[in-house]
Amino acid sequence: MDEEAMLQLASKAVDYIFDASPNVRTVLKARLILSIDRRETTEQALATVKLAAAYKTKGVVGIDLSGNPSIGEWATFVPALRKAQQQGLKVTLHAGEVTNSTEIKSMLEMQPDRLGHVCTFTDDELESSAICLQEPDYPIIREEPGWPTLVPALMGREARDIPIELCPTSNLRTESVK
Repeated sequence: MDEEAMLQLASKAVDYIFDASPNVRTVLKARLILSIDRRETTEQALATVKLAAAYKTKGVVGIDLSGNPSIGEWATFVPALRKAQQQGLKVTLHAGEVTNSTEIKSMLEMQPDRLGHVCTFTDDELESSAICLQEPDYPIIREEPGWPTLVPALMGREARDIPIELCPTSNLRTESVK
């Protein structure tokens, strides 16, 4: 089964659930995010973005860069991720699962819509990436007292919050956290 057939199947499954239980539509919204695996080539990543853009009207809202952070070069995926942003797709980047200051800085400069992991971010990396640590009047990330709050102020744009997805199982397996 190719990628488009899998996407069609996932879309049909979502429709089936909503059609079978009409009340579900009033409490849930389902959208799809297509993933680019770090083992892929630039061409494969661009093909995933092309597919996501073609299905924007059918529930696809974004692209996710994920996979083993020690595989693949960040630069391989930049053209596809930029293309996704140009197509109006949301971009999620798994960043900071392992220490890699250069990659973290480049990822943050891309202004993603969501970040995964962020386990190894340091204050210096955040500051050098134009992301600043502040204590706003409201909590953005607050897992326990003393955790920093991330407030991006990127490249002269209006400050915005970047949601963080936490992946405890992955973080434990990769020993990003102990």
